Amino acid sequence: MANEAKNSISPDKLKLSKYFTWYKADFTQDGSLIEYLNKFAPVKINSDADIEYLEYNWGLNEQ
Repeated sequence: MANEAKNSISPDKLKLSKYFTWYKADFTQDGSLIEYLNKFAPVKINSDADIEYLEYNWGLNEQ
């Protein structure tokens, strides 16, 4: 979560890996995505924070 190459987290804006949209059901079984992220985030995320999903780097699969 703290790796800014994969996610950018601030109280009002999130830029997250596409994993969080592809597997959203896995992260939201017990509440919202923001509630889940707040368990691990380096800062407290506001419940109305904007969420943007970053493009996945498929080139990593070629290594």
